[in-house]
Amino acid sequence: MTESEDRYQWWIVALLGATAIALGAFGAHVLEKVLTPKDLAIWNNAVFYHLTHAILCAFCIQSGRRLSARIFTLGVICFSGSLYLYVLTHFFPLVFLTPVGGVFLILGWIFIPLKK
Repeated sequence: MTESEDRYQWWIVALLGATAIALGAFGAHVLEKVLTPKDLAIWNNAVFYHLTHAILCAFCIQSGRRLSARIFTLGVICFSGSLYLYVLTHFFPLVFLTPVGGVFLILGWIFIPLKK
């Protein structure tokens, strides 16, 4: 992998981590006042998976498991992203994207042994 590709992946990890923290803070300080307890629990679940997999992406890049990092990134976007948008809009079709994201997260774990 070239240095520019490596740097690109590190920027994605940085963005994933920063947005996880920002969205967690947004949920705790802004949305907590307006969301139902159920919606807040969904939001917090999205933040948990978002942040854990952002950290895992950093591990994967550092250890040369870039394929897993890419799959985890897709998983975070689909899984957590669909949950964030659902909580904010209650647009029901978004919930069909959540399990797709979950499958990406599972696949990312499965591909960790492959150093690609």
